[in-house]
Amino acid sequence: MKEISRFVNEYWIVILGTLLIPIILGQVLRVPLGYLTIGEEGDWVSFFGNYSGGIIGGIVAFLVARNQIEKQNNKEAIRNLSKELPILMGIELECKKILCQLININEFIEEIEDKNSYKSLFDGLIWSRWSDINIINDPVLQEELIKHFEALKRNIEIFEIDVNVLESKLEGKKALLRKMYPLDKGYTELLNEVSEESVYLDMVKHDKIHYLIELSNCIAKTEKIDKGVSKRRLKIHDILKKSTYYNNELLTSPADYRVKSR
Repeated sequence: MKEISRFVNEYWIVILGTLLIPIILGQVLRVPLGYLTIGEEGDWVSFFGNYSGGIIGGIVAFLVARNQIEKQNNKEAIRNLSKELPILMGIELECKKILCQLININEFIEEIEDKNSYKSLFDGLIWSRWSDINIINDPVLQEELIKHFEALKRNIEIFEIDVNVLESKLEGKKALLRKMYPLDKGYTELLNEVSEESVYLDMVKHDKIHYLIELSNCIAKTEKIDKGVSKRRLKIHDILKKSTYYNNELLTSPADYRVKSR
């Protein structure tokens, strides 16, 4: 009944036109133009019977086909949503690990004297968990994850660089360069290396200071991303439960892995 009501609401103009066309045609054929055959009443009754039967059959076939297509689309959508769960869980875990370490840095940020050479190693991060962002069926969340992943990776790479090691290597090359003459073999190559590494070192020092200043914003953004990912993951679980997705004998549900507190 709902399908019929929905069909009528969506296609009422088509239905109305289908019903009115033969009536209008019948009235037009009654106009005495001399050579048009109007036909007997029995002929018109037979015509309307066949016509209405064809309409009803067409509507039923349409509703059945649409219902089958919608069921198939729903199954495909459910399958696609289920594929998101491990990706969302992985990103959520990474966000929590990163948050924990960023917050630890932020707690004693004022005590860091030499901010342009500050170094911190981030343990246990698995960047590959961000590689399947494209499977997440939320364009806005996808965009935010891509942008935040790039920012986080860059920030953390800068934090992990040891400026002292870079300076030591650069000073060694500068000392070697001072002992050479411009016409010596390898002088030009070494000069270019010193120039490039000097620029890179200055950039790293600048970025370290910048990222420490922006650390609170990075933490807030990571928390938002973490909440958004967690919210979507829980919503997908709710959808799968309502769709009886977990009734499949080959699948397990989250409830199967819950441990009761003692």
